Amino acid sequence: MSGSDQIYVDYDMLEQTRKDIKNISDQMKKPCREMEKVDGAAMGVTELEARMDQFGDEWSHGIKQLAKFSDVASEALAEIKKGFEEIDTKYADALRNPQKGGGK
Repeated sequence: MSGSDQIYVDYDMLEQTRKDIKNISDQMKKPCREMEKVDGAAMGVTELEARMDQFGDEWSHGIKQLAKFSDVASEALAEIKKGFEEIDTKYADALRNPQKGGGK
């Protein structure tokens, strides 16, 4: 097998990236909850109140979307890692038992 026929997957790096992305999602949830509590009426100026309420809603929606996408990305990386691990296991089994797995 030549060097170009090999695929190297750094599982530790893949898992760390997955954890980092999941952490982004977890960290986004608290400021999102806090921003939802902001009440424009506390500002005292009608126009500012309306804009603060609108900003809070927009900000909260954006942060929720980031958290959602981070969760999805984290789950996808976990599935990718699982898939590569299964391929590794099957390939190793085929190499150990060429008559069963069709390996060379």
